[in-house]
Amino acid sequence: MQVSTLNKFSLAARLSFVAVIVLGGATFFAVNTLQQQQNTRSNASLAANTIANPGFESGTGSWQFNKRSGSASYQVTSNTKVSGNSSAQITVTGASTAPQEIELAQYGQSVTAGQKYTFSFWAKSSNNRTIDVVLQDANSPFAVFVRKTVPLTTNWQQFTQTFTAPQSRSNMLIGLQFANSTGTVWIDDVVFSSEVQALPTATNVPASPTSTQTTLSVDKTSVARGGQITATWSNIPNPSAQDKIGLYAPGQPDGSPIGFVYVSCSQTATVARAAGSCTYTIPTTVPLAQAELRLHAAGTNVVLAKSSVFTIYSNTPTPNLTLVPTAITTVAPTTIPTRTVTPASGHTTMQTTLKLHGLGKGGDSANPNSMGNFNLQRPQRIVTMEIFDVNNQLVATKQGPVSFNTTNGNFVGTIDLGTQFSTGQYTVKVKTDQHLRGLVPGIQTIASGQNIQLQSLTLVSGDVNNDNQINIIDYNFLMGCYSDLSPAVSCAAGNKQKADLTDDGDVNQFDYNLFVRELSNRSGDESDGTPQPTPTRAPTVVPTSVPSPVPTATTGRSLLKPATTYTTYGNLRYSNASPRLLLDLYVPDSGGPAPLIIYVHGGSWSTGSKDKSCLIKQQAPNMIYKGFAVACINYRLLDEASFPAQIEDVKGAIRFLRANAATYKIYGNKIGIWGSSAGGHLSALAGTIGGVTQYDTGLNLGVSSSVQAVVDDFGPTDFLAFAQTPGIQPTQVALGTRLLGCDILSPECEDEARAASSVTYVTPDDPPFSILHGTKDNTVPLSQSQLLYDALRAKNVPVNFTIVQGMGHGGLPTYAPARIEELSTFFDLLLR
Repeated sequence: MQVSTLNKFSLAARLSFVAVIVLGGATFFAVNTLQQQQNTRSNASLAANTIANPGFESGTGSWQFNKRSGSASYQVTSNTKVSGNSSAQITVTGASTAPQEIELAQYGQSVTAGQKYTFSFWAKSSNNRTIDVVLQDANSPFAVFVRKTVPLTTNWQQFTQTFTAPQSRSNMLIGLQFANSTGTVWIDDVVFSSEVQALPTATNVPASPTSTQTTLSVDKTSVARGGQITATWSNIPNPSAQDKIGLYAPGQPDGSPIGFVYVSCSQTATVARAAGSCTYTIPTTVPLAQAELRLHAAGTNVVLAKSSVFTIYSNTPTPNLTLVPTAITTVAPTTIPTRTVTPASGHTTMQTTLKLHGLGKGGDSANPNSMGNFNLQRPQRIVTMEIFDVNNQLVATKQGPVSFNTTNGNFVGTIDLGTQFSTGQYTVKVKTDQHLRGLVPGIQTIASGQNIQLQSLTLVSGDVNNDNQINIIDYNFLMGCYSDLSPAVSCAAGNKQKADLTDDGDVNQFDYNLFVRELSNRSGDESDGTPQPTPTRAPTVVPTSVPSPVPTATTGRSLLKPATTYTTYGNLRYSNASPRLLLDLYVPDSGGPAPLIIYVHGGSWSTGSKDKSCLIKQQAPNMIYKGFAVACINYRLLDEASFPAQIEDVKGAIRFLRANAATYKIYGNKIGIWGSSAGGHLSALAGTIGGVTQYDTGLNLGVSSSVQAVVDDFGPTDFLAFAQTPGIQPTQVALGTRLLGCDILSPECEDEARAASSVTYVTPDDPPFSILHGTKDNTVPLSQSQLLYDALRAKNVPVNFTIVQGMGHGGLPTYAPARIEELSTFFDLLLR
């Protein structure tokens, strides 16, 4: 792995410092020299700058200000800048213990394994201090590629970090973190770009002073009229403030651009820049056509460089929605020689190659080609091989070692069957600890005294207790040893190694998320390809009340019983607080109790209903056919009551369904909740407030209102932070004020804001969460889900956080088939 270096170019000083660089999970100490910035020749140039709004010329747009604790503000100022008209100003008035608690971040950067990248920015501070810089995967498990602490002074300085990506990622976060100290920090001209290697000089060219080619690139192949495109240039010889970038149609004569900016990123020539980037706004009057940018030398029509041609179109296209899967951190491999076994004369041996889910290149059930942990605590494993004859009778059980091959990312080894094994045809099954037993594909012809090469076999992870099943018993082992940011609750001796599915020495969110992804498999050697009959709907019936004990589940296996029809119980009144408080219940006709999912609709707490907004039934009816009972509930809207009426209603619906579980053939102790937007807010709140009785009002007060699993899709979680989010829409602030019944921006409203926030109530005994949010959500900021995710992790509550690239406030990925399967598995695991 190539160790990156961080060079700080000071405008005034020459210094030295010792840097600690974290890259791909390893820590390196490097002594770097800080020198005055100067133009240097290089055989590499930068591609397009992929940072949106890099110089803050478009206000606070494209940047997210994450304030998790402490006190700070973020704004754009014109009082000081490196170029253009603006810079970012972050003022910290209340420091925190960790720098990341106050962060200016941009999401959505992509990197390719093995590609070299450069990240740079200009910064200064009101006082001598440090800030942290981080480049990490924005998706769970948030693999950190670079983390660095850099010193700031009261003068503008440029910081440049060059690194080689150890793995490919599609949603990198670039974060500047300030919470460790109070004061004001200014940031300008942020650049993130891959390096493009120049062609080597031909050997037959006469020796002469080499010249560095001037480059100009753009970050898009198409852009709307009125939209923005970022131009990045490098290696301007004899740079001048009069150097400028013009917009042209291809073939248009030089010197008559449609529009232009100086390298200061404005219409005013203020600063010379040999390299940099500017965000250029396409004029709305430009005709639909192809265009290019040209870089002109100062005061002339001489073209130093041209960009690639891009298309200008009439309106902004809808962004592609890509569901980003959760991945396991890949860290630098430790080379361990593969163990080879030379069979003794006359011995029959079986050479086996295993891919183990979660380790190396083993993948997992959801992402077969994903990369797992390479830096294993146990690079050697013992496997058990069972051999069956043509009558499926077990004829031999043998054990032997396999070793991790760091190059191929798999385990290889040779199992000795001894000298008495008979020639014939057999089937072979292989198992190792933590993984389900697997059947080697095909019939194996085994010749006595020979070495047999078996076909590669992939084994499923999650069998913590080694009984060849994945069920609630394994889950309980895992949760007992789960230790993310807090100590484990109850981890008996020897259980930690069993529960460490990713073999990195810890039992945390990586192991939990791998376990959830593996749950489509129930036990070893099973294959369920039975086609499901086409579901049909049964008629609605009116229930009769028959008091009986609440059904409870005692088995560790799945409680789901698939059905082809379901029964509808319509307009069940669960509270007398309002005529609106009705629910609809859909129960699969499977002949027995079913686990229950309660769906809470969105609509800004002011619109929507169980009839029009029951998206789980409309978008995911297969949840019912899989064997889940589904309830869609009404709650009081803002035209009738403000908070806490809404959560009182949700808790009342939970109590009603639990109290009447026997009547409707549902499990009273197996209830999950799912909601989106306002419904996500109420679902998350129900998950963290189960033990808080002050909001239990009305009927069935002797029954618990807790739930066993929570799905929160892009719901608000912290109203204090919500109201202070830079760029938050005034309509959303007004809506928050209406919900709370007080001015959300007023200090007098802080108690109400905290009371309505799920992050306020997080405790270690909260149920597991699954959270989803889009990167383009302009209604509820992505940071709201991040705050809840951080709060849950801090209390060791299992949580899976999926960030959807390009998705706004909701969209197709929310109910995509892959997501429904994922949530079916999530609820199935937890409602057992």
